[in-house]
Amino acid sequence: MAAPNRVIAAGSRYNQMFFYDSDGHLTGSTTTAPSTGAAGSPAYHIIGWKSGSPTVNEPDTVVIEADDSRLGEFQFDSVAERRFTVDVAVNDLTLFARLLGTNVQTLGEMKVGVMDIVDAATVNCGMLIQGEAKNYDSGSKGVSSWEGTIIPLATAKPLGRVEYASRSEAVFRFSVSPQSADRDPWGVTIQDSNAGTNGATYLSITAQNPVAIHTWRGNGALDTFTTQHVPISTAKCYLVTRIPGGGALVATVSAVTPSTKSVQLGATPADGEEIHAVYELSSFVE
Repeated sequence: MAAPNRVIAAGSRYNQMFFYDSDGHLTGSTTTAPSTGAAGSPAYHIIGWKSGSPTVNEPDTVVIEADDSRLGEFQFDSVAERRFTVDVAVNDLTLFARLLGTNVQTLGEMKVGVMDIVDAATVNCGMLIQGEAKNYDSGSKGVSSWEGTIIPLATAKPLGRVEYASRSEAVFRFSVSPQSADRDPWGVTIQDSNAGTNGATYLSITAQNPVAIHTWRGNGALDTFTTQHVPISTAKCYLVTRIPGGGALVATVSAVTPSTKSVQLGATPADGEEIHAVYELSSFVE
């Protein structure tokens, strides 16, 4: 069944963050490209998600008044900040270090990460935020589905723990600043011919199942690559390849094998060629 056009939704699960290298190429859970081969690098699971509100600001409004009446009204795109804060229940030192471009130290048997540093690195990242939904299309109302938002490009900074209080749950935060992007995470240009516009801050998605993002680098011999989570079918797996220095091309997926969590392409990617997948999954695997 195809994804719905209309859904009702609630809750949030399986949210992910992904990173880019200095050239703006998707690298998965770290800021450097994965090694060539079948494993690749999945997006980073944000464990313990509590809340986060990607912001689409109301437009700026100008009302024209004269002769003691309202003659008309104009709406202009808002230039206000899109920044929002994410609350999580898990203090993930690894994730926060990647957002700052720093390291997690081991002191004896302790783990130590830095916070609120001077001249923190600017790390390019993106996010996939999603949750359960119900189809609201005519003839399919009530059928289970998923709804979400992809932030193609952003920067994010850890804010640390909110407070230390007696018998109160600990909440940890990071701040996300979405950017206006001219291509989606897998490298396809956002343009009039496909999206009806030449750039966007958010991509709104619907699917029958939860979604994951994964990236690999070809070695010139492999045509089959391993996903972290259990893929469903060829129809529910979208792959894009990108030769270094070239543009992104939608790839043919010839086979998906859920039992081995593998995706086979119709052509063997060249050595160093990027392979990016956004796919629906039947089982989320840590």
